[in-house]
Amino acid sequence: MFLGLGAGAFLMATEVSRGAEVSSAGYSAALYHLFNHAFFKALLFLSAGSVIHAVNTNDMREMGGLSKAMPITSRVMLFGSLALAGIIPFSGFFSKGEILSVTFDAGAENAGFYLLYAFGLVTAFLTAFYAFRLWFMTFHGEYRGQAHAHESPRVMTYPLIILAGFALVSGLLAYPMGGFGNLVFFGRPESVRPLVGVPLQDYLLEGLSLGVAGLGIALAWAVYATRRIPAERFTATKAGAFIHRMLTKRYWIDDAYDAFGRTVIYGLARGLDWFDRKVIDGIVNAVGRGGLVAARATDVFDRRVIDGAVNAVSLETVRTSWRLRERQTGEVQSYAWVVVLGIVVVFLLIFGLSYIRRLLGGG
Repeated sequence: MFLGLGAGAFLMATEVSRGAEVSSAGYSAALYHLFNHAFFKALLFLSAGSVIHAVNTNDMREMGGLSKAMPITSRVMLFGSLALAGIIPFSGFFSKGEILSVTFDAGAENAGFYLLYAFGLVTAFLTAFYAFRLWFMTFHGEYRGQAHAHESPRVMTYPLIILAGFALVSGLLAYPMGGFGNLVFFGRPESVRPLVGVPLQDYLLEGLSLGVAGLGIALAWAVYATRRIPAERFTATKAGAFIHRMLTKRYWIDDAYDAFGRTVIYGLARGLDWFDRKVIDGIVNAVGRGGLVAARATDVFDRRVIDGAVNAVSLETVRTSWRLRERQTGEVQSYAWVVVLGIVVVFLLIFGLSYIRRLLGGG
């Protein structure tokens, strides 16, 4: 898809610079393949889920011979594999051919696109090979697993059958539409039907792409179905063993992730844990202990000073009231001498203050 977009963009830019009519064939081919790809790739993924559901593993080395136990899944996955490999009349054939043709056409303007076209052919070979490696290891030969293999229920197989039908006929939609490009850029001159009214060169390119895909399927058949070519032969040399180990290790990406996790992520986590326990928790605990000390001091101050003052005032008020109560006898004689004593005190204060004032004033 991206190859078609890149080649199409280059051709469009070249045509614009020359003032020629702009072709959208690259974009149309890429979207054509995207449309077809949606059906057969969804079919392959869901078929894989059906197989995993049946045998409880995703390791193809523990499968094999499942076409007998899973006839529907085996056939619909065969449709998806044929479409992915680009075998006529399945949908992938038409859109893959369009992309490769556009890329080859771009090579006339820039020879680098011939190299990209060659890469596209190699990719078509590898795609056919790995698609049928999957199918032969899963459905051909003898069953190598332990679980009881069985066909998936209808709720799983019916969607697979529908997708298989689209994987077969979706590429043919370009014919009644006058070319898939009409669904993208309506009425453009390049909106033609695949393999209808095209130059002889395009037929040769389609045949070459189909032949390369056929070689990929044939190699998969020889290695994984008939075993005429032992798979171990590819790993017999140091280079082959290295490539096999690299692919088995998934380019060591998982190992790199694990090493990064063990060193960087784990080390960072330990550092953050230490910082949390020693610094953050230390600050929080110190603040907590300080709060407890302040609370105890406040409690002592409240009980000893505040409550003490209030209680002292209250107690003294009670004592004073009791003393005053004792003075309230109801006898006139007792009240009279208090009045007389008060008058005497008042006169003494008056005369005393007058005397002090005269002394201070000199008169």
